[in-house]
Amino acid sequence: MPDALPPGLRFLSPSTLPLMFDFPLDMARVPTEVNRLSNQTLVTTYEQEWGKVMAH
Repeated sequence: MPDALPPGLRFLSPSTLPLMFDFPLDMARVPTEVNRLSNQTLVTTYEQEWGKVMAH
């Protein structure tokens, strides 16, 4: 991590920078295909996962 950032940043500081790399468990990697325009894997996954949320 850098010790300093460019001056004038309003919302990012050396102390908040590490938080950008701290992901909760529900954002862990999942095995899936690479998203491409020809397969729209991201769209399909989003719709499936959102369907689980709406079912609760």
